[in-house]
Amino acid sequence: MARVVIEAIETDRRLMAVTLRQVPTRGFVNNWPALLSISSAWDSLYYDDHRWSQPNVPWTLYFGDRLVDAAVEYADTLPDDADFYGLICVFIYATLERFEKK
Repeated sequence: MARVVIEAIETDRRLMAVTLRQVPTRGFVNNWPALLSISSAWDSLYYDDHRWSQPNVPWTLYFGDRLVDAAVEYADTLPDDADFYGLICVFIYATLERFEKK
């Protein structure tokens, strides 16, 4: 899991592609390449107000200031030897459920 900024979005009738730039953040993966591109065909892309995902690829983009800020704030409370990936994933899923109930 990494905190990223979307640098570019390209779309056509078949697919969308996103270029991401990592924002080094405590508690998140910080060893990505400078820019990373991911893509998906529209007919297999899942998206809503808080995330984009695709069931056949190993990525999900979560977005929204409140969600990202809450995850970063939570990561800052964890000890240095914590299982950041697992704990941040659980935190994001729980937070998404709260946002979707509102």
